[in-house]
Amino acid sequence: MGNKTSNIKVSYLALIVITVYCLLFNDYWKSWKYGETPFVHDVDQYYSYLPATFIHHDLTFSYPHNRYWLIKAPNGALVPKGTCGMAIMYMPFFLLGHKVAFNSGDTLDGYSTGYGDCVHYGSIFYALLGLFFLRKSLALYFKDYIVAITLIAVFFGTNLLYFVLGFGELAHNYLFCLSSIFIWYTIKWHEKPKIKFSIYLGLLLGLMTLIRPTEILIGLIFLLYNVTSFAELKLKLRMFLTRWKQLIIIGLCFILMLSPQLIYWKYMTGNFFYFSYGSDERFFFNDPKIMNVLFSYRKGWLLYTPLMAFSIIGMFCSKKYFPKLFIPFVLYFIINIYLIASWWCWWFGGGFGMRAIVQSYSILSFFLAGFVRYIAELNWTRKLFETFIKYILITAWSVLICFNLVQTYQFKEGMIHYDGMTKYTYWLVFGKFSLEGDQPTRYWSNLKPVDYEKAKLGERD
Repeated sequence: MGNKTSNIKVSYLALIVITVYCLLFNDYWKSWKYGETPFVHDVDQYYSYLPATFIHHDLTFSYPHNRYWLIKAPNGALVPKGTCGMAIMYMPFFLLGHKVAFNSGDTLDGYSTGYGDCVHYGSIFYALLGLFFLRKSLALYFKDYIVAITLIAVFFGTNLLYFVLGFGELAHNYLFCLSSIFIWYTIKWHEKPKIKFSIYLGLLLGLMTLIRPTEILIGLIFLLYNVTSFAELKLKLRMFLTRWKQLIIIGLCFILMLSPQLIYWKYMTGNFFYFSYGSDERFFFNDPKIMNVLFSYRKGWLLYTPLMAFSIIGMFCSKKYFPKLFIPFVLYFIINIYLIASWWCWWFGGGFGMRAIVQSYSILSFFLAGFVRYIAELNWTRKLFETFIKYILITAWSVLICFNLVQTYQFKEGMIHYDGMTKYTYWLVFGKFSLEGDQPTRYWSNLKPVDYEKAKLGERD
């Protein structure tokens, strides 16, 4: 299956470079100031289960607070809008932060700086763990230098960097980690369906679903692995019938991971299943904003992360490199884009670029690596032309990585608005590190604020 070389140190060197960069530039990129914490907006909702459980011992949230988005259930109970999946992932670092706060004599309320710092470094840990498993999977199909290039490009050339160092406590970085691990164990399970792999897959799929229910979609990769035709689909179904015990283990572990939330909802609302987002947030499946998701000035994925256009190109030239994963990867990408585009808030609130696609980089990295390998293996007729093309690509990718760093800086400095960018404001700030003269006035007067209430009703342009 592999295409390894004896020099396996280059991709590990890439991981080391990324790790060192995270440690050195963490304070520069993070979106909160000294003395503050990352527990704001969505993150505070994910995190709410931890102080409620370990500090206030009150999951009814009846203690004094004014920071949580609580939804009133039909029986009158107030429950958090978000599920507890992210709280489970925060928990080891929350407990470490609790110990740090205790030792330093800081406030033991879950919100002093020790908690925030520990959870933030936990976010970096999860990102590096995801990249580590992504490297393992890519190394099965690509030469080591291609794996190294891909890792560097995905981290430095996309908004993954911001959603690790800038605001890594949002769900996307964590889901990127889990999906990278899920891909690895999908491969290992199909090589040899050990019970431990079944346990890992069930727990991973359950945790991802608990964090964001639509992430159950990644189960397609397991179900359709090595399926390239209807005949092979029949063979896959027969194989599942012979390995029904492993499938039961996966299902039980999946339910086990979901059970804390289901039990909590049953206790609070009287129902095991409860849509905590409320009745006014929904999908518009008959009106997906696919072009907006991909290209809009507000949040267009390929506008703010143009390097990933090469992953789209890679879909058309990389099937032969990872044939067992290719079909499920393509189907996952298409369905995921459709779901994102159909959500009432297709831009997914604030954040740099199209943040809802960040967790998909574990999959899109394969297409990116496939593109590089395709170019490297072309039968060039002239050595000079081959060298020219390769240097053009190296230059283009380097420019796009720098471009991503510049735009990340612009977002950090407020020059790229979190949800109100327009064509005019985009080109006004393009390539700039500061606004001068009347530019700030023109910038703010030409932003297009989002009407969230109208969007919920279907006016989503």
